[in-house]
Amino acid sequence: MQFTAAIRMAMSETKKLSIADVKSYVVYFGAGDLSQNNLKLHHFDLLILDPDEWSKGHVSYWKEDGKIVVAYLSIGTAENWRWYWPLVEEKWKIAPVDEWPGEWYIDCRKVGWRKLILNRVIPKILSKGFHGLFLDNIDVAELYPKTASGVVRLVREIKSRYPSIILIANNGLCVMSKIWKNLDGLVKEDVSSTYDWNADDYVKVPLDESNALLKILASWKKKGLKIFVLDYAVTKSLAKYDYESARRCGLIPYAANIMLDEIYVWESNSSCDDNYVITSYWTVHEKFYSGEKIAVKDGEGELLGYYRLDFIADVKVEGWGKGDGAGNDGEYLGYDPSIGFMKSKEPLDAYGQPLIPWLTVSADPSIPKGTEVTIKSLGSEADVASWVAEKLLTTTFVVSDRGPSVKGHHIDVYVGDQTQRDMNESPVALYIRGATVCVSD
Repeated sequence: MQFTAAIRMAMSETKKLSIADVKSYVVYFGAGDLSQNNLKLHHFDLLILDPDEWSKGHVSYWKEDGKIVVAYLSIGTAENWRWYWPLVEEKWKIAPVDEWPGEWYIDCRKVGWRKLILNRVIPKILSKGFHGLFLDNIDVAELYPKTASGVVRLVREIKSRYPSIILIANNGLCVMSKIWKNLDGLVKEDVSSTYDWNADDYVKVPLDESNALLKILASWKKKGLKIFVLDYAVTKSLAKYDYESARRCGLIPYAANIMLDEIYVWESNSSCDDNYVITSYWTVHEKFYSGEKIAVKDGEGELLGYYRLDFIADVKVEGWGKGDGAGNDGEYLGYDPSIGFMKSKEPLDAYGQPLIPWLTVSADPSIPKGTEVTIKSLGSEADVASWVAEKLLTTTFVVSDRGPSVKGHHIDVYVGDQTQRDMNESPVALYIRGATVCVSD
């Protein structure tokens, strides 16, 4: 790998987006982590996430990747799984939401509710670094028209109190004429397809209804709002229909399951080349080394511990190594030529996130972080163990690391921990030429 010029290289790749630049988006309310599944978020420009699921560090990760990261916030309902539920007063509640047990419609005319949102809930969300808010259940004003004035007032108060954040409304066409100047974007659900609760199935919205909605949304687009369509579909054919319908009107589509707890990448093209080199790298372990112990200091001269000379040499090659606990604290020692040695509780990629064995790959800087990579063939001359070949040919790898020697048609696969003294004799020590590698666009 090679942690190598990590932070500097990572930051140089960061792109700056405004909401006007957004060409794709996702609404995802699943678990907040950097699992292989969640790395699919790299495919999108705008991420709408559940703030209770994501840490400040994870939000920072996506921001450094150039994403616009917006937090979900229901202003027309209160949910009993939120931290602030005990602060919700009975007099604010209107009625339970039938489809979502534990959720209640709220009367936004109640001053106490608005103060809770403005003074307690939003500051906690924004403290995690989110760029803005996705305001859900604005359409409570449609179900309970008397609450409309409270909804409008709350949206305006949010914009007044937090003028620099991004605000995106979900639905709420019934009050849009009164709030649109306070918004940056609008999401409309169930435009071309929807989830039928009674039939437990995903179905098309009647064409006349769909066309009428698209016409309304197109009119708001002309006023300068960024318009997003959120349809519900779990088959490629229905999602394709949704995307084509939205794009005909210049709108930005996304389609997913009704729970919004899966990430769907409906459009992904790959380019393949049969002239790739595949190598591997690993985290070395000092327990396999026997050289003399010497002092190691970080770039500012602070003592990190005492490590064996031959171990240090391999850390400089592989990027990370685990100390043996003798003369050091047994944590991981990393090396970057631009800043020197450092320590961590786990080996990290070029973006400060944990390296994941048989998932993380280092690739040429021209291939963006988060790009998915698959290996279609190892070539006619590859000589690798069958279980290694199976891993290589069945895994969807993710570009999340960089190395100074990894350029052009070359990928470097992270294979985990050192398991023997001479890792060059290990079956995971790879040097494969002429492999066919496919890189997603």
